[in-house]
Amino acid sequence: MTGTWVCRRPSRRRGDSLNWPWAFARVVLSDGGHYAVASFRYLDVAAYRAIETPEGIRCARLEMLALSNLPRNPVIRPERIQTPVGPGPKRSNKDLGRVLAIARLAGREVVAEWPAACAEALRGLHASQWMTPDEFRAVAERLVVDAIDPLGEAARRAAEGT
Repeated sequence: MTGTWVCRRPSRRRGDSLNWPWAFARVVLSDGGHYAVASFRYLDVAAYRAIETPEGIRCARLEMLALSNLPRNPVIRPERIQTPVGPGPKRSNKDLGRVLAIARLAGREVVAEWPAACAEALRGLHASQWMTPDEFRAVAERLVVDAIDPLGEAARRAAEGT
């Protein structure tokens, strides 16, 4: 495969915007093969100040994983994930649900430290190029109204046994 390019184009429904959140990186393997690897446009947020293991593997920090899911969801979009049995949940809800899951698994004490790290990443990555402060605020407000408040209410009802 020397000198050959292999590229898998992410599936796209007819009529979708050409401004999709994909970026492509060129990868050359030891066999000389060239590949284009697709990744989300905001992957640089997840990779920001990654933690390196003793084996040299870079792992995303939890707060950066959570933050990387926010820019592409300034509003809840109507597009749904396609499953073998039909339309699944809204993609935006899945992405924002991932943020909630990461935060829940991390715990309150850890999450309390996230704002400073997220602000640093946003400044360091020139976030104004891909998300305005108003868009970021809108995402945060939707997250509170659509997910955090209902989750808190459900937890309160469960604790009261109602």
